[in-house]
Amino acid sequence: MNEKGYLYLSIIIMLAALSIYIYKAEVFKPQTAAEEVISEKMSIDINNADKSELTALPGIGTALAEAIIAHRDSAGSFHKKEDIMEVSGIKQGKYSQLKDYIYVNENSED
Repeated sequence: MNEKGYLYLSIIIMLAALSIYIYKAEVFKPQTAAEEVISEKMSIDINNADKSELTALPGIGTALAEAIIAHRDSAGSFHKKEDIMEVSGIKQGKYSQLKDYIYVNENSED
């Protein structure tokens, strides 16, 4: 095989490797609900959000979502988004992750 043949063969091998990488890395995979919230900078009203909406927030799993709902049910509506730190398991660090993705509807009732 001549030099051009080796060059073409090398290019084909590199393209095949790239194709495998893209397939394995799932570069074009659909987004999960959490990834969609994060990528689109959507905001969620923490006074009206259900469990699935809350778990779409960064760092909020099922247990924390249930704790937020339980706190809301027992203590009433949040008056400002910082009030979410009253929920057990949500401190300043977790709040820093959430603050850009949450809001409190001013028309929420206690």
